[in-house]
Amino acid sequence: MASPAPRWRWLKFLPFLKVLPIVERELRMAARGKATYRWRVSLVAVGLGVMALLTWFLAAERSSLSVQGQTMFHTLLVVSALYAFMASVSVTADSVSREKREGTLGLLFLTDLRGRDIIYGKLVANSLNTVYGLLGLLPLLAIPILMGGVSVNDGVIAALGVVNLMFLCLALGIFVSTVSWDERRATFAAVILGLVVMIGPFAMGGLWVVLFGRGPVWAVLISAVSPLFPLVSLVPNFTGVRAWLPYQDLLPSHLLGWVLLWAAGNLAQRSWQSRSGGSVKRTVDERLFTSNDPVSRTRHRGRMLDAHPLVWLLERHPGKRFYADGLVLAILVIWYWGYRAYGTEMFGGPSWFLVVPLAFLLHIIFASWVVAESSMRLLEDRRSGGLELLLCTSLSDRDLIDGHRLALRRLFFRPVLVLAAAEVFVAFTGFGGSDDRSSTNGMWMMLAMAFAVLLDTHALSWIALRLAISLPTVNRVGAYALAITPFGPMILTALIAPLLLTFMEPGFNRGFPTVLGTWVTCVVLVDLVVAQWWCRRSVLTEFREMAVRTQPKAAVAG
Repeated sequence: MASPAPRWRWLKFLPFLKVLPIVERELRMAARGKATYRWRVSLVAVGLGVMALLTWFLAAERSSLSVQGQTMFHTLLVVSALYAFMASVSVTADSVSREKREGTLGLLFLTDLRGRDIIYGKLVANSLNTVYGLLGLLPLLAIPILMGGVSVNDGVIAALGVVNLMFLCLALGIFVSTVSWDERRATFAAVILGLVVMIGPFAMGGLWVVLFGRGPVWAVLISAVSPLFPLVSLVPNFTGVRAWLPYQDLLPSHLLGWVLLWAAGNLAQRSWQSRSGGSVKRTVDERLFTSNDPVSRTRHRGRMLDAHPLVWLLERHPGKRFYADGLVLAILVIWYWGYRAYGTEMFGGPSWFLVVPLAFLLHIIFASWVVAESSMRLLEDRRSGGLELLLCTSLSDRDLIDGHRLALRRLFFRPVLVLAAAEVFVAFTGFGGSDDRSSTNGMWMMLAMAFAVLLDTHALSWIALRLAISLPTVNRVGAYALAITPFGPMILTALIAPLLLTFMEPGFNRGFPTVLGTWVTCVVLVDLVVAQWWCRRSVLTEFREMAVRTQPKAAVAG
């Protein structure tokens, strides 16, 4: 009797569906993992905490139910979009480059899988927890619809727009991973390229109108390449008009995601070979910042070695010190443009999104950047055995830690200080000269964020260094570190502030000042207790013991 046909034999007639067995395997593995459910429940808890905090705050302000619904909807929309961007680019940025570093990508091509099959499988395998977390957040957008002030159509557009944003960021991350070898550079390039894709089309659309004088149709067509375009049409006072065809506006960015996946599949088949067989090609930034003069390179190396040997290990690239400066300079240019275009009423006017949301996004980027730079070198040395060689040198544990922190100060001290000073300047000049409540609240919020970025940057340098001794990947270090701060104080504020508002006497200044004061207190307590007391003390006193005791595990996807 003939043997039954294999389960997936019919897939040979549909090459695109060849990846379905890989998808089924990953789904079954995720269903058995406890981390999948913990992550989804944690995100839902954060979303519910934000909603509870907003409800208490708006109720104290005696806002109407429709105003509460609109405010809650816009806040959840920002939270969901921020999660979709930051989580997506980080989970796929090292998915293919890790296989190339370990030399296992070529083994996959010994099977009947092609480049696009591997890309689709990697996309599913690395994005399951991220997608499940978003599926936990999206139903919360229906609650403001029930409260009023938000239509069902807006809720559908918001849900589709966030899902489309996550898809494009996942595709962008895996595309960058196919052309990269280094984990740190791949993650950094994915974040920067994602910001360019989201913000660049808006700038190009406005520039098109300025240069060619065309109508808003051309600006809309160009701006629709950004996945944020359908979402910003839901925010009041952004452009003064709504998107013409909100559902069709999702199509350009969605097609861009599929183009990136197609390109990644083609590149994966040509870039799987190891680089050890030939000369290493220098990247664009290396050619830009590295001098061709041997004498200049020798002087640069000597200056770094004179500062500290670890400074040379962490900062051998001449242009690394200017990356953070360039990011801060770009934000300052955007704020200056907003000031010239809209005057001092940047908080209550049509450009409110340029101030607080952009500053918060920049804080998250800097926090992730500090965590990556603080942990990557130590993680690489643990995997390669270089940490044991450093411990055998004449450098003491304190010398190693001091050199590590000196390199971090050279990279981030100046840009973070300039950013904090700029936020203080915006706090006193960017919210108008009136004494109304919104301007006062905006001023104090920016001052609090300037204080928080200084404290969080210092705290994360110790937290990431401590976690890098025991955790295997930079993505896992980043997830734990960012969960401690800056997201830890936010969660504590969502839990504590409603209780304070409940038991506070009616004569007190309730609402926003209470919430902001609670958040600043939580930031100080978390950073002092976790970073200064636990992480700093354990690193300074037990660095060698922990480094010897914690052996690196097998590399797994972070």
